[in-house]
Amino acid sequence: MELATFLSVTIGTKRGALNDFFKEEQQAQALPPPLRIEIEEVDFGRDFPLRLYCLRLSRSCLALFNGGEKTSDSAQDGETSIPFRQANEFAKKILEALNQKQIKRCSKERQILDYYTSQPYLELF
Repeated sequence: MELATFLSVTIGTKRGALNDFFKEEQQAQALPPPLRIEIEEVDFGRDFPLRLYCLRLSRSCLALFNGGEKTSDSAQDGETSIPFRQANEFAKKILEALNQKQIKRCSKERQILDYYTSQPYLELF
């Protein structure tokens, strides 16, 4: 519930996807935020067991990937190893498509659009 509240209330309604909320995980990012970040709406505590991988495209656009239970000190090991690798592969492809002008961001509508037709992508992969 803490992670869902954080996504819907803190990021979705109150503050947006602030860069400080995310842990860098190579090309992708991870939630919950680092321990040094205090958020009044939720308390992740010291031993929060879940990781959710994503790509922060802007303050108003966040691509969510998969996640899992953090069973190791390293994201590359344990239950999060496969979601970690997949998230980084997805993030790499999205960033390449943005750089090659195959897709673009639409910050007002929180969508990713085809660069030439401006039609929204509902699924990227």
